[in-house]
Amino acid sequence: MKSFRACPSKFSAFLTCVACLSPGILLAQATNSADVAGTVTDPSGAVVPEVNVVVNDLDKNVERTFVTNAAGVYDTGPLIPADRYTLVFKKDGFTTVQRGPMTLTSGVTGLNVQLTVGQATQTVVVQDAAAPLLETSTAEITQTVPQETLALLPQTGGTPDWQSFLAVLPGTRGNGTNNSNPGMGGVSVNGSMPFSNALMDGASTSSPMSNNVINTPIFDTIAEVKMSDSLFSAQYGTGGILYNQISKGGTNQFHGMGYDYFKNTALNATPFGFNGVAGRNAPIHFNDFGGNIGGPVIRNRVFFFFAVENIVNHSTPAVSFVAVPTLAMRAGDFSGLAPIYNPTTQTVDATTGVVTRQPFANNQIPSSLFDPVAKNIESYFPLPNRPGNVVNGVTSNNYA
Repeated sequence: MKSFRACPSKFSAFLTCVACLSPGILLAQATNSADVAGTVTDPSGAVVPEVNVVVNDLDKNVERTFVTNAAGVYDTGPLIPADRYTLVFKKDGFTTVQRGPMTLTSGVTGLNVQLTVGQATQTVVVQDAAAPLLETSTAEITQTVPQETLALLPQTGGTPDWQSFLAVLPGTRGNGTNNSNPGMGGVSVNGSMPFSNALMDGASTSSPMSNNVINTPIFDTIAEVKMSDSLFSAQYGTGGILYNQISKGGTNQFHGMGYDYFKNTALNATPFGFNGVAGRNAPIHFNDFGGNIGGPVIRNRVFFFFAVENIVNHSTPAVSFVAVPTLAMRAGDFSGLAPIYNPTTQTVDATTGVVTRQPFANNQIPSSLFDPVAKNIESYFPLPNRPGNVVNGVTSNNYA
């Protein structure tokens, strides 16, 4: 399996240019971007219009300026990529206020600011490790899981996948037999039906038939997964829960990584044996390796992000046992087992309708009654390599 992904910021920049050159376009909140909105007031609580709000992306060194309207409201717009930012509020006659650095995730974040009277050369810095925890701009209930958290959580499957963690979210439970690793199609949220909608950078990637993710991206290309389980906007579509996967993007610094998620027989403990048979490890040679690199194409303007992954799986199915005919059974000798009746001795009482038949002597089937087709099929069965027998349908260590 190979997958390639480019940085979404180039596409966002293109949309921004189109929006600026096309009059009359109405922009809604993009499903793959961050957005900060709020009201700027003075110490008396009155709104302050025409305040310059400078938004600086720290990793890309991209700066954008917004201005509060007559009601003192500002909105950074729909095309701010999720990243680390500082927000600086400036207006003559007021002290400059800086919020951040803070990490903005996808969705709308409410951030109200109060300016104090003073010189513009004075700056009040409010350190924010993250955006405000209380969501006041919408009623939706969401949880954003960053890539750092995804990387630290234990994986039980072969290939790393954020879907392995759905059952640990608040209000969720596995559906039926999928409790251990439910995936999107097997988790119920807040008692709703197990239907969901998955987005990749704002575009739906869910199968309309199975509710599974059609194309799960490379695990290490995911910057965050925003999971909304109720009251989310109609622009996101339908579903009991919404998964919005946000991909990583390049920055002004070159960053890259290589990895190999692997499983091997030598690293696994031997399983417990049953029925006196020692446990055996199935051969496992699984490697999920790849890497990614990101950086600037034009510093402060255009960035790239590239990833590749390949899976090599030389594992075999789990070791299991099956009952096979013994050498005596192949010769027609079923001594010690349930009686086998000779079909040629069957009689029916004309009065009572009772059917009677005689068992084979010593429970041995003569070779003259062997079916040639069954005899040929029998030759394909492996010979038993462990002792034991099957008595009245109960297995007693007769394994191959």
